[in-house]
Amino acid sequence: MSYLDGMILDVDDGDRSRMTMAPDGRWMYEAKIVLTGKGFRAMAEGYICAHCMENLKPSGAFPEHCPTCGFPVREQQAARLAMDYIGQEALGSRLSLSDELARMEDGMWLPGDTI
Repeated sequence: MSYLDGMILDVDDGDRSRMTMAPDGRWMYEAKIVLTGKGFRAMAEGYICAHCMENLKPSGAFPEHCPTCGFPVREQQAARLAMDYIGQEALGSRLSLSDELARMEDGMWLPGDTI
């Protein structure tokens, strides 16, 4: 079990509009990561690195630098979250359950039905 279980809902690497520079100087596309409320709180409280998603609990909240990528967590985590946060996103169907069931009944084929 990973420390990220229950913290990430989705990862979309299809958005090519944002890029970041890797520590070695290479440019990389940024993935869009959809966090749960628990995941966002852990990141905002300094327990997950906003740059590489490393678990910072062993180091304590807001260590000076991330032990994995070297990101200056204490100095830049809040600014990075403010820059990267694009708001809450509704996931799942936009239909009510009754509308979803009505749609299913209209187009559902059952064994024995004529075609």
